[in-house]
Amino acid sequence: MQNYQITDPYLSASTTYNVNSLGPQNGRLHFQAKSGKNGAWAASTNDKFQWFGADFGNYVKVTGLATQGRQDGNWWVTSYSISFSHDNVFFEDYKENNVKKVCDVMIPI
Repeated sequence: MQNYQITDPYLSASTTYNVNSLGPQNGRLHFQAKSGKNGAWAASTNDKFQWFGADFGNYVKVTGLATQGRQDGNWWVTSYSISFSHDNVFFEDYKENNVKKVCDVMIPI
C-alpha cells in the first residue's frame, strides 16, 4: 500500500471524519499531510466497530502489517484485529492458535 500498488479506489472505511482531508486514501504508512490532506485516515465515530479495508484484487499472501498514529495530530488506534474475505461479503477473523488475534498498540506518552 505504501508504494501505491493498491490505488485509492481499492481503499475503503466504515466511516470517515472528513472524506477530503482524512479519507481512507490517506491511510497509507508514512502518508504525509499535504495540499489540504491530513496525515491519516480518521473514522467519524469513536467506537470498536470502525474498519479500514484494502482490496488486493487477487489472492495474496500478506506477510506483515504496520500501523502508526496520525502524523499531524494526536489521533491513533489503541487496538485492532484483522479480517479477510474472498468475496467481500463473508469475512473471517485472523486467528493465532485458533483464537482471534487482537493487536494492542503502544501509545506514546
